Amino acid sequence: MLCCFICTGERPYVCEVCGKRFTTRGNVKAHSVTHTAEKPFICHVCGKNFSHKGNLKTHIVSRHMANKPRFDCILCGRNFVQAETLNTHIALVHAATSVPLSNLQDELEREKSPVYLLVKV
Repeated sequence: MLCCFICTGERPYVCEVCGKRFTTRGNVKAHSVTHTAEKPFICHVCGKNFSHKGNLKTHIVSRHMANKPRFDCILCGRNFVQAETLNTHIALVHAATSVPLSNLQDELEREKSPVYLLVKV
């Protein structure tokens, strides 16, 4: 049934506070903390609180890990801790840039550190 909701776009689960609709009960529950001051996820390093577990994980990786993952933009050299942020950067900054794939492959082969070029197909 879940697949059908996602495929059809049907959103049968409703937030009782604001009326926003969701495809799963879990998404409603995750959303519901936006209406409270509840931040149950606490960083064990600095004590900062977060409303969602995923936000805590992102914080730990980006702020406290010594060997942070690095996603480099092959077009301009900027680097990002999250692949999603690199994708957004490429879409917003380099949307009009046209670079032949052969040039990108040559550039990737010259790099010494891992480089990720993520594009939506």
